[in-house]
Amino acid sequence: MHVFSVDGEVYSAPWDDIFFTTGDCVTHKLTKRKNYDIRGHVLAEDRKTVLKTFTLSVSAPLREDLYRNWEFVRRYMEEGPEAVAGVLKLMPPVEGRREGIFFGYWYLMFSATYGAPFFVVPFLMALYLTAWPFRVFAMYTCRIPRWSEEVQASCVIAPDDPWDISAAQNPRSLWRWMLGMDKSHSMVDKKRAMMEVKK
Repeated sequence: MHVFSVDGEVYSAPWDDIFFTTGDCVTHKLTKRKNYDIRGHVLAEDRKTVLKTFTLSVSAPLREDLYRNWEFVRRYMEEGPEAVAGVLKLMPPVEGRREGIFFGYWYLMFSATYGAPFFVVPFLMALYLTAWPFRVFAMYTCRIPRWSEEVQASCVIAPDDPWDISAAQNPRSLWRWMLGMDKSHSMVDKKRAMMEVKK
């Protein structure tokens, strides 16, 4: 695994040398409510000493809510991308650049409304409109992360890799897709169709 550290360091560690667990990441002082995250401890050869610790980019108020995210990462790392490609619905277009202002709103909406009852969607659209400016502020005041040349050299993807799924396979109309009007969308199928055209 390749990791960005908060102090700017980029380091790598073998998957089998990392011990994963959950931890408390936020405690709300007024409500005494906790949030949990998934942490990876890079172990020394004695399998006891922790050399470094990092977190995956997900948190939740209940540990059980982290299980599906963990299973996605575990299956990807142990079984390969083909094991999880079918569940991908939307990819942020952030490779080498910042997230677009309007895409940020739609991504918030997707996260909030996916699987929600249809009658709740208008309420959530208004609610997340208030959070959207803060997401834009965060995106445009942070640096774009860049992997080191060594990491990039070790992660070159073949041009004909059928599992190289990116924002290029996103739904053509996010509106239609989010409202359930484009049920045929599949990132995997779209990738295969694009490869057939190239042939």
